This record gives sequence, structure tokens and C-alpha cells, in this order.
Amino acid sequence: MDFFNSAFGQNTQKTLGDYARFAKNLQNGGGVTGTDNSGQTGDIQNQMMLMMMMLLMSQITGQPPSADLLGQLPPPFVPGISGTPPQNPAVKALETRFSLKVNPQDPTATPITFTEQDVAAVKADLKNGLFTRDELGEALMHELAKGADKFQPAVQKLIQDLSDSGELNPTAFLKADYLKQLPAPRQDILLSALSGAGLILQNNKPNIRLIGFVLEALGQPDSNESKTFVQKLLQKIQTDLGTSTDSARRKIVSQLLELANISVDGQGKLTFT
Repeated sequence: MDFFNSAFGQNTQKTLGDYARFAKNLQNGGGVTGTDNSGQTGDIQNQMMLMMMMLLMSQITGQPPSADLLGQLPPPFVPGISGTPPQNPAVKALETRFSLKVNPQDPTATPITFTEQDVAAVKADLKNGLFTRDELGEALMHELAKGADKFQPAVQKLIQDLSDSGELNPTAFLKADYLKQLPAPRQDILLSALSGAGLILQNNKPNIRLIGFVLEALGQPDSNESKTFVQKLLQKIQTDLGTSTDSARRKIVSQLLELANISVDGQGKLTFT
């Protein structure tokens, strides 16, 4: 096959041109700006440019992006492959905390909710070595897929807050093999959690792992569970942001939509090419 005359080759050439223009725009001072913890400006540009170059090299070589860039978790527990939950201490720790929130007088009452203090307690368990980040991610994937309905508000808040703070890598939840086994209501929970965390961390730095996965999924030639979910995620983020133009999140989203050649109509509906 003639790579450069193939549909994939032509799409790759177009994407490379988009990346180059995006990088040049940042180099000239346009686009997203940010400040790191030391007060130095341009940190977001540097991280975004690094991410784009890694994805560019992935398209050229046909190899997956560096694990260091996307920070993928090890192969996660996938519901349906095994009938038993993953054997790690995070599962027991989470379910213990969930159970403590249940009303003992009425165990079937309104679903439980997690407060900021509850999330802080889980973070403390992680910091103190009760379980690892990988184990926590695996446990949340299990609870989202197989956990009781009344626990799901707590699961959603943990996924959102831990993704927002950087303790959790959300891309493991977006793999097609995992998504295809999540029932629609649980996919909606994940959608709400990740749209709430958005594509930017709480320190106003871009969530490079999530942005990288989004671009990779959008670049797939055929639709699959990951690509479909990512499109829904971007639409929800766009809808939630509305007409806001000043936030760091809006700037990141606007640059991402431009890079991915996604248009937005007057009602905020995205058109994917």
C-alpha cells in the first residue's frame, strides 16, 4: 500500500500539519498560557508541545505513545473476564468506608454520598501506604462496574476528585475493553465524573494523560467504545462550560478542539470530522 496516498496517510499528513501549526502558535506566544508552582510562565505550552510531539512520533512510527507520557496503569481488572473482584487492599478499604456511610436503620435508604473529608481520608490511606495508586485505580474500576448502586455517588466523587488532583489516572477507565462492559447508567456516572474533573488539573496544569488519550482516541479511523465515549465527554465539557472564555479549562478545551479540527456551532454542539 502507498502510505502517503492512503486515506490514513493523508489524514496523518494533515494531523502533522495541525501539530506543527499548533506548536508554532505556542512558540510565538499564542494559545494557552499558564504558571507553574515556581511562578514561571509557559509551563502549559511546554507540556502541551511535548505531548503533541510524542503523539506525532507515534503516528509516524506506528508505535503507541510512551508510557511515560500517558502514564497508563498496568492492565486493569476488566469486569467479565474474571468473576471475582481484584484482590488488593484498596477494594476492602473502599467498601469499608462506603459501608460506614450506610444508615444502619435503613440499609436500602437513599444512596450514600462522600464529603470532602471522606475523599481526604482515602487520600490519606494512599499517602500512608495502605494501598498503591494502581490498586486504588483498579478498585474504583471494580466498584464502578460491579459495586452496589447506592455506592455509585461516592465512586463518582472519588473518580472526579482523584483525577482532578492527579492521584488517579483516568485513562484506564476509557479503554474500549472496559467501557464495552459498563452498562449505560455506569457509563453516565463515569461521564459526569470526568467532565467534572475536565482536562485540567486543580493546579491549572493540563491533564496530559487524559488529553493525550482523547487525541489518540479521536484519531482512530473507526468508531469504537473509546472514541464514542471521548466524543460524548468533549460534548459534555463544552456544554458545561457554556460561553465561558476566561478560565484555564476553557482555554485548554478551545485549543484541543482546534487541534482536533472539531467545530462548534452557535448552540455549542460539536461536529467531529
